[in-house]
Amino acid sequence: GLITEQLAELPGQRNGSSGDMDNKNPVRNDNLVLGNYDVQVYNTGEYPKIPLISGLPLNNSVVNYKNGGIKYLGQVFNVFLVVQHGERLYIIDQHAAHERIIFDELTKKEYSSQILLMPIYFKTTEEEDSTVAGNIPVFAKLGIEVKKREENSYVINSMPEDFLVLEADELIRFIKEDQGDIDRIKREIMDALACRLAVKDGDILDEITAVELAGKALALEDPKCPHGRPIWFSLSKDELFKIVKRT
Repeated sequence: GLITEQLAELPGQRNGSSGDMDNKNPVRNDNLVLGNYDVQVYNTGEYPKIPLISGLPLNNSVVNYKNGGIKYLGQVFNVFLVVQHGERLYIIDQHAAHERIIFDELTKKEYSSQILLMPIYFKTTEEEDSTVAGNIPVFAKLGIEVKKREENSYVINSMPEDFLVLEADELIRFIKEDQGDIDRIKREIMDALACRLAVKDGDILDEITAVELAGKALALEDPKCPHGRPIWFSLSKDELFKIVKRT
């Protein structure tokens, strides 16, 4: 993040190791606020720590999608969620699904700016300078305050809390390279935020979280990630029978 990252020791992690996961079940951690609900993950070693994100709301209620006709069958390769709904089998990309859900929530939010404890300073080339100067009012509409200090030198003094998950270099790149179109710039920033906040490949979700994520994924009006990739694919019972040549 840009200022400080609060890091949570996840279950199974001791003295920097991933711990013994074979004899344990995923444990709920209500401090992991990712999207509009709490996501429970288990440390796999590849992602030993996950930052606590305080800018997004936590929904403590659990929706029982099993009662809505979704039967959770499990997680495959710690990447895909497998569920049955009616006469169809769905395989859901957990990162892409969560990324889309978060993206939709972020684009609907109203953002207020907060002063950074540590302002971000950066320099520009002569060519970049005019782009950055022109972008100052554009980024101000997004709550990002950029001020010119001297020739080819700028400072970011404030931004919305949600944006703190972005790396400084990433934010500076947006300011230097994007030009003029606030809707496009906002979408690119929301894309980056959603990708950072979403569960990753290798994150082991507990059953309650997996069922909720699957239910929200299947309820999406546009089941594609912000980059345009499909979130899930499905097979009917008849299609599965044909694959294995059953009648």
